[in-house]
Amino acid sequence: MSHTPGPRLVYEFDEAQVCVLGPEYEGGKRDLVGVFTGEHRLDNATLDAAAPELLEALRRLLLLDPQCAYGVVHCGECATCLAHAVVAKCDPSWQ
Repeated sequence: MSHTPGPRLVYEFDEAQVCVLGPEYEGGKRDLVGVFTGEHRLDNATLDAAAPELLEALRRLLLLDPQCAYGVVHCGECATCLAHAVVAKCDPSWQ
């Protein structure tokens, strides 16, 4: 899986648009990752900016304890199973 890594920066471009920028490279340049508009633009941009770190945190937690909380293969309801589903949605090669 390939995506723009973190850390990402949230930049309020104007009253209507919030941008998410990738990490710095070549003397302070940043790639544009996304532009958000609408009522929840800042919340959505903030969540997008945190996505690489959230994904890595879930992966590390699941490596520590990958078992379903209810002792089944995958119940689909416990926090562990939901974390597996989220990581698999982001990375189809995930276990």
